[in-house]
Amino acid sequence: MSKLPRPSVSRKSVASRQSTSRPSTSRPSVSRQSISRPSVSRQSVYAGRQSTIGSNFVKVDAKSNVKKNVKDILEFLIDKEYPSVLTRKNLMNPTEATFKEVLRFIILDWYPGFEITRLSSDVMGLMNDLSYPYQLKESYFKPVGSPISWPYLLEALAFLVNIIQMTDYEAAHISQVYTINCKEEEEAEEELRHQIISAKHYRDFQTGDTANDDSKEKYLKELDIEGTVKRLTEENDRLNKEHEALEVENNAFPEIKAGFEAKIDKINAEIIVQDEDEEAFSQLIKDRQKEAESCQAQFEEQGIQLDELREDMKNKQCEIERLENLIADQPPQHEVQRLKRHYHDLLDKRNNLVEENVNLVEENASREIALSKQQRELKERMRKMISEIQTIIPDVRYDTDRVIDNKSIMQLTAINERLKKKVSADKEDSIKLEKKLFDQKIEVQRLEDDLKLESDTLIQAKHQLKQKQELSQMERQKCIAKSDSLKKQLEDARHSTEELRKQLSEQETVDSIEEKIREENRLIGRYHEEVEIYKAIRKHREHELEFLIQDMEHQFGHLKMIAKLKQNNELNMEVEQVRIQRKRKFDEDDDLNTRLEELIKRIGEKSQESLETNLERLVDILDQEITTKKEFILNSLVKNAIGQPEKMTIYSTLVGLLNVKMFSTGGEFLVLIMERLGTLIDDAEWRSVQLLIRFLADLINCNVVLGASLLGLFDTFIATAAQPGVKPSMRDFLLYSVMQCLPWIGLHFSDSKDQVEFDRLLDILETEIEKREKHYMPSIRVWSSDNPLPQIEYMDSLWLQIKNMRNNNWEDNWIIRPYVAFESKLESSLQHPLPQFELPADLEHTQFPLPTVVFRIFDTPDVPNRPEVPKLPRFNSIDRFLVEDAIMNVINSKNMTKKECAESLLRISGRSSMPLNYMLVEVLFGGLLELPVPRYSELFYGSILVQLCQLMADHLPQVLAQAVAYVYERLDTMNTVLVDRFGSWFAYFLSNFKYHWTWSEWEECVKLNQTDPNHPKPKFLKEVFLKLLWLTFYEKLKDVIPEEFVTLLPVKPGYNHKFAEITPENRLQAQCAKALIESIKNKEGLDMMLGSLDPLPDGAIDGRELDPVYPEAKLEVVVQTILRVGCKSISHISVALNRFRDLIMAVMPNQDAKVCCLKITFSFFKTNHQLMCIMIEKYLNFQLIEPSCIVSWIFSPYMLPHFDRLYLWQMLDTTIKFCIKRCDRIKVELEKSKVKLNDKKEQEAGAPDPDIAEKRKQLVQAAEEEVDHYVKLLEDAERSQKEVFLIVVQRFIMILTDHIVRSEQESRYTQTLWFRCTRDRLRQTLVKYRREVKRYMVTLQTLLFTPEIEPKILECFTQFKGYIA
Repeated sequence: MSKLPRPSVSRKSVASRQSTSRPSTSRPSVSRQSISRPSVSRQSVYAGRQSTIGSNFVKVDAKSNVKKNVKDILEFLIDKEYPSVLTRKNLMNPTEATFKEVLRFIILDWYPGFEITRLSSDVMGLMNDLSYPYQLKESYFKPVGSPISWPYLLEALAFLVNIIQMTDYEAAHISQVYTINCKEEEEAEEELRHQIISAKHYRDFQTGDTANDDSKEKYLKELDIEGTVKRLTEENDRLNKEHEALEVENNAFPEIKAGFEAKIDKINAEIIVQDEDEEAFSQLIKDRQKEAESCQAQFEEQGIQLDELREDMKNKQCEIERLENLIADQPPQHEVQRLKRHYHDLLDKRNNLVEENVNLVEENASREIALSKQQRELKERMRKMISEIQTIIPDVRYDTDRVIDNKSIMQLTAINERLKKKVSADKEDSIKLEKKLFDQKIEVQRLEDDLKLESDTLIQAKHQLKQKQELSQMERQKCIAKSDSLKKQLEDARHSTEELRKQLSEQETVDSIEEKIREENRLIGRYHEEVEIYKAIRKHREHELEFLIQDMEHQFGHLKMIAKLKQNNELNMEVEQVRIQRKRKFDEDDDLNTRLEELIKRIGEKSQESLETNLERLVDILDQEITTKKEFILNSLVKNAIGQPEKMTIYSTLVGLLNVKMFSTGGEFLVLIMERLGTLIDDAEWRSVQLLIRFLADLINCNVVLGASLLGLFDTFIATAAQPGVKPSMRDFLLYSVMQCLPWIGLHFSDSKDQVEFDRLLDILETEIEKREKHYMPSIRVWSSDNPLPQIEYMDSLWLQIKNMRNNNWEDNWIIRPYVAFESKLESSLQHPLPQFELPADLEHTQFPLPTVVFRIFDTPDVPNRPEVPKLPRFNSIDRFLVEDAIMNVINSKNMTKKECAESLLRISGRSSMPLNYMLVEVLFGGLLELPVPRYSELFYGSILVQLCQLMADHLPQVLAQAVAYVYERLDTMNTVLVDRFGSWFAYFLSNFKYHWTWSEWEECVKLNQTDPNHPKPKFLKEVFLKLLWLTFYEKLKDVIPEEFVTLLPVKPGYNHKFAEITPENRLQAQCAKALIESIKNKEGLDMMLGSLDPLPDGAIDGRELDPVYPEAKLEVVVQTILRVGCKSISHISVALNRFRDLIMAVMPNQDAKVCCLKITFSFFKTNHQLMCIMIEKYLNFQLIEPSCIVSWIFSPYMLPHFDRLYLWQMLDTTIKFCIKRCDRIKVELEKSKVKLNDKKEQEAGAPDPDIAEKRKQLVQAAEEEVDHYVKLLEDAERSQKEVFLIVVQRFIMILTDHIVRSEQESRYTQTLWFRCTRDRLRQTLVKYRREVKRYMVTLQTLLFTPEIEPKILECFTQFKGYIA
């Protein structure tokens, strides 16, 4: 790396500006020692810069510091005319190439010799040489633009920018600072001396001391008043004369100025003409370059023709040899004549080729001469322009100096007037005047020196330009001379060819013809070499000419920059003002949009004013801005109506009031809603679709929409749902979208002219709802019994509530209707018909929401009958639906943050009219226990309930305990899957409240466990304690659980290492296990580890026959040993499996061996089921065991005693999810590969030449191979997934069928608890993974769910088909 030289201004002088000698403004190079750190204390590079250490420390990666650095660097690059486009965004997140380019530009502006070879070391060395206050690390450059390291590199760039700016400032102003300092020091000394003398004699005068007359005379002598007056009088006369002369010159100054401006205008016109000539010249150069390329192409074509000619000569030579062999059969003279004719034809072709080449060379030479002539003319015009500028610049400086002198003379005139009145009192002013005159002379001298320096620079540039012209002329002459020599050689070749033609005669033999052909080949080769040399010379001359043109452009640009500097500065100021005005305008627009959005969003919240007053104020504000912000306001209303459904009636009232003030706005708003409705349907955002339809329906209460138009829209939905062949999920969605609007609009239509049409609509709805089939209900019910509360399907529940509301004259106690207060105003507005709307035609292939069951655990008697507690509505009341809908709206909009969601639930309006704590617990439990899977994660519902218990500590925990007790009492009729889910939530809840619970109420479980261990209640508590054991330590759990329940606790988790103790039965395996551990400790290879297992048999442990055969004894030793090595933690297990994967695969050759491996693993973790679940996941991720083997092991007789435990089904879920995720992941990679392949094919089609086309063809082949690879992987993964699902369903059918057959043979009751639990597992597997199972419906129906199987099992598949229909 080149070392950076310092400018001549030292660091200390730049910082303090106290140098006592005038330094040079040049930048000589200095040694490395001058750059190194000083031995005492480092002076800051900046003037007045405070230290960054201590209390004033600035954090480098602070946002404010980063923004400041980016701003400083961008301003510096703009001032220095950075060639590339660079924005603030590029500097906030740059690439390494951008960083290098910016760094090189900044350094080269200061030090042109700087080079970057290795980025990190060069930059760190540079900053160390400059004594950079922060330490740069190697990691900051890997990568350059990372958010952590980039602020430090940005600070270093800002450091360099500040150094360069301060150095330029000192170099430009150091002489002025020096002059001012010297002048001030001399004035201060003279003033001090005068004051000391005056003060001394004034003191003597005040004290009346006459003894110092000598000193007075001495003082008067020192003052020398008479001599001073005389000198000042003479100086005054001289200055008056100069003043008169300057006034005469000043009167002539306007004429000089006008002449100067005329010259400037002329120069500007010349510059414009030169710009045009420059563009024309550039275009001419491009044309010449194209012509040169065409000439080169012709040369290459001629070369190809020469190659063909040589090939023809070779063919003729072969023909001659063939004729020599046949000379005995043919007359020799005839053959010689034929060869002569061919030879003459060949000579004619070569002559034609030579003539074409000569013509081409002459044409190229003529073009070069014309180009050089135009270049000379351009240079001559530039030389004249330079001479004119040189004559103008001195006049400019002279006039400027006169202006400066005129100002100074005006000051001198005023001083002279004061001297005439009081000469003795103005001595000090005369001294200052003399100093100012002296300074002005120095300044004039300096300006003359600068003018001379600029003149010398221009003369030198002119001289260099002349030298380059002479050099170019010499090169051109050389090229012309070489071209003439080439012409001469071509002419010689032509003469030699003519002589050869004359020398040929009838008596020439075949040998002489061959010699002439070889000579001709040599001439052609020499000619080809000369052509190549000429090409190289021409290419070199083109490079020289291009360099000369660039240099001329640079000089011309410099002159243009001098002439247009003032104009550019004014233009930049105007551009900056326009940019600031635009930015201010955009900021004002953004601020206005933000304020409007905030006003619309916050309307309806708690305020000191009433809701009606706030609505009127907001309407006035929106009415003022609606003309310019109409689209933004309307979109914001729709957005907030969907995002805050609890305020929907407020927003509909707002739209109604806007419609009163501006009728056209209401129509445009309806058009926007219908467009948004179509977009939401296309995007399958069904909840937003229903909310938007509800909002549209509520607008009828505000007199915005025609009632008949809205009923027509509903008729469209119902007619589409009633069509034959419509799938049930689509039909239910369309009907439900209409039904959920009725509580808001029923009261309006019951007392309007459209009542008849509305009643007809209700009748059609009732007919369609009664026709629905609900065979799927057993698959999604929470309880199998309807006692004490019925489990009703969601459509039936809503319709029952709507009928009760209709019987009560459409009254409710929940909906807020603010438009009632503006009824008189809204009635005066006109209504709009809805735009035409049609449902998309391809909705049959869209996935609609699936049916659910309305969860009920509380009824009116469950709430305490106290005056302060609101009464809970019955399950068939519409208020129940409205409150549940409001709660679900909050959960849907706030589900990302549990704390905000809980607080929003407590802020639901209408708490005083409803027992909100009961409703919250019921809705959250309903979401948690929803089948097949909850809408949100189980952890979300658990955390919300915990948060609510903390916020409502006085009310909610009691209600939650009541709900838990209700569910606990109905465990015997509850779905098995939901029992497990409820147990997991209960364990999580206890862990958040220190395991406190009223355990005494559940003591019956202990007795039931003794009499009936398979009863749901003791089994539930066992699963809860097992889950608690996964969340805490065994000893702690044992301490907090009452002693009566200790019998229900699981066994303390541990490991069962079979070879920990040596017995006669396992002695050989234990010895091999010990030897294997030694091999692992010694880090021996695979062969050595397998060698330690050689004493064991290759078959079964007990000598039984295995089919297929696998080394069971060796497998047990390997698995037990590896698990023993890695059982310390999950990380140890992962490392062990990854490290010894080859060893495990070596002793696990087939599927049976893998199932045996799972058995060995389960026996090792027999009391630690959590780690066993983790081991299943590890085996799948490391591809040690296939999913089908795990499924076979789960349904094997070995695991039958654990068939009712939750951890076993968690292993099955893990296996199935692994298969699904693997297929999805491969599909994503396959799509990426196909996109990549299409891009490569497009690039191949657009290849410019054959070489690039060949390379791109190889890339296409590689991309096709990648696609084929992923296609094969996807086929294998889908095949494995299908195998897993078929095995799972088959094993379920086999187990259930076997249970039914044995029960019938033994005359036992078939519908046992075990049978119901297993059937629930089968239903859950089908419904939960419905997307995948649906793909295998034909196979399942053909092979497994045949009519011959038990009806009780076939019923599960029938319910599943009805559910997904």
